[in-house]
Amino acid sequence: MKKMILKGFLAIVIGCFSTMVMAQDSASEKALLAAIQANPNDPTAHFNLGISYFNEQKYDLATPEFQKCVQINSNDAKAKEMYESSAGISAYFLHNYPVAVDHLKNALSINPENPNANLLISDAYVQLKDYTSAEASLKKYETVSPEGKEKASEILSKIYIDQKRYQEAAVELKNVVETNPGNFEANENLGVAYFEMKDYKDAANYWEKAVKLQKDARVYKFLGGSYYNLGDFADAISNYKKSIEMESSKSAADQDMDSLGETYYNLAVAYNDNALYDDAADAFQQAFKINPKDSNAAVGQAQAIEAATNAHMEKASSYLLNNQYSDAIDEWQQVLKYQPDNQQAKGFIADAQTKMKPEVDKHFAAGKKYAKKGDSLEALNEWNLALQIDPNNDDVKEAIKGLKAIKKDRVKALVAQAEDYVEAKDFSDAILSFKKAREIDPDNSKVKKRLKQLLGKQSDESDSIYAKAEKNYGNGDLKEALKDLQEAKQIDPSDSKIAGFLFKVQKDITVKVKDLDSDGTDLFNSGNKDKALEKFQEVLKLKSNDDTANDYVKQLTGQQSQAKVDSEKAKSLYYEGVDLYINGKISEAIGKWQACLEADPGNVNAQANIDKAKAKLQSIEKLNQS
Repeated sequence: MKKMILKGFLAIVIGCFSTMVMAQDSASEKALLAAIQANPNDPTAHFNLGISYFNEQKYDLATPEFQKCVQINSNDAKAKEMYESSAGISAYFLHNYPVAVDHLKNALSINPENPNANLLISDAYVQLKDYTSAEASLKKYETVSPEGKEKASEILSKIYIDQKRYQEAAVELKNVVETNPGNFEANENLGVAYFEMKDYKDAANYWEKAVKLQKDARVYKFLGGSYYNLGDFADAISNYKKSIEMESSKSAADQDMDSLGETYYNLAVAYNDNALYDDAADAFQQAFKINPKDSNAAVGQAQAIEAATNAHMEKASSYLLNNQYSDAIDEWQQVLKYQPDNQQAKGFIADAQTKMKPEVDKHFAAGKKYAKKGDSLEALNEWNLALQIDPNNDDVKEAIKGLKAIKKDRVKALVAQAEDYVEAKDFSDAILSFKKAREIDPDNSKVKKRLKQLLGKQSDESDSIYAKAEKNYGNGDLKEALKDLQEAKQIDPSDSKIAGFLFKVQKDITVKVKDLDSDGTDLFNSGNKDKALEKFQEVLKLKSNDDTANDYVKQLTGQQSQAKVDSEKAKSLYYEGVDLYINGKISEAIGKWQACLEADPGNVNAQANIDKAKAKLQSIEKLNQS
């Protein structure tokens, strides 16, 4: 961020110059040149021509004219002042700051209140990193030229930001925006000062003001960073996207590719922290495409792909336990887009496809049998089960459409389906089924009452777990807070409060892991290997698959970290359970998931699978008893 701040200070200086004498008469430069040609030693003609050039900011042409005046009359103080000013300004624009300072000092020795010299010498000192002289000069300038306080404050703020004196910079910049609220650069740099002080709320406030004054890709990127640090996922993503859109819309020659690559990277991190791993992988890919030397983007993309693969695999298993075979297959196919040779996903797809058709056919046939008997309720129950397995089955859809079922039976079928979900502690799908029933029969008091009860139970349970997350977060236990919020999200996936807090915790974990990895690396490089190991083990408590920490632990101990061993064991047990379940060995699957929880107590998906599998066993037992 620092390399892109504080633009506009040179423009401030350039734009503030005014002549130091009364305006001359309107004689043209041509006439003045003719006068000089007629009398080369005419000091008035030389002086007025110098003023004309000065007003046009042609300082290199003005300088010799004022110098000639001094040669003609060495006692002409005003000509001396204008000569030194012109020479100093000309040297400044040639970036010859030492020469500029010498000439401007001479101008000030003649006229201490010269506004141009006071202001420009201050910025020349800044360019020379002589902040003490610059600050003293600006303080003096404020005294001799109160109307220039805004300009002085802007340059003072540059000095303070360069010296990391952000609080003082903010004071000066506030002086500027109080005088001129429409000053884009001052609002932008106020955002920088507050961001560096980790006051992300005020940083966002001033950057929001800046982009209202002028749409700017960099400021949108900065805003994204502030909102990210505030744990505001939606606004972080929105502003990163605006930055990318603005920067990408520029011509190729005008694009700041470094900034664009950085914004894509930041966007990817934000997506990653909100468990949107597919989007994260795409954004990391864009960042790496822009800068192929960015190893962090390459590593980030690889990790996002791994996380996306795991997420799709876990989501598939959740669908499978809900008998949603078609949806599960879709998720496994997403895995194959990343890993075409993933044998596990291929095996699951083959098993699911093999079992899906017979299961659908079985329920379809049973439904037809009930429909023939006139039992529309049982027919609907069977066909709903068939659609649960394969939502796109046209034969089943047509059968339901052709069934002359009374409204009451359709509602009962959906209620039965909802209660099955409740049994499996799947509140979100249960609520969805109840809502479908309410759409069919809006006046059904039992449906409305049950839906209200379930919504209340969902809210109570998610709120209770959310409160646990808040307590753990307050105690600094980020890992436990993360587990709580993942569990709360499973109960109520649509709760924005849970989603926002989950993003904040994920963000804090990302930041803490990065800091601990950096500390551990520094300790390792300095030879303090025991302390380095402690740092990396702290990382693995938060993120067991962190590549940096795992690599260093292996170097330091000669073996894989226990965290990684447990994580890999848990993952293997988890999918062994899925394989058993898909092959109808439900009790054995539960055993595998219980073993998975022993290796990884924070695995909320394993616990959810156990609940659903137990509900499935109970359902089978009821069928066997009937």
